Amino acid sequence: MMQMIGVEAFVCDDFREGNIICDVQIVSGIAPSNNLLDRLYRAPHSTAEQDYHDRHHLLVARKVENIKAGSLFLVVLNPSYGCDLRALCQEVIIVSHEQAQPR
Repeated sequence: MMQMIGVEAFVCDDFREGNIICDVQIVSGIAPSNNLLDRLYRAPHSTAEQDYHDRHHLLVARKVENIKAGSLFLVVLNPSYGCDLRALCQEVIIVSHEQAQPR
């Protein structure tokens, strides 16, 4: 079981029955790869005024700094096919199936 607390941004596209999760990446305390935030914070259209591009750049830069500082967690789910899940949150809790079962 995975619980994300204080979710600030969430994208889950193309989730399909039978998806097999290959791995889950949780990034905090280090800078994320350049493209990992692209799906959460899409850039303005190329014809948008420069002010929109500047504000977008500042927003993404702040999120990267918060991830590097450890105050935000970037969660990336990598499936065998289909689903693209990315989330930015304040805390991630992962509990094994055995731990989640009442005794």
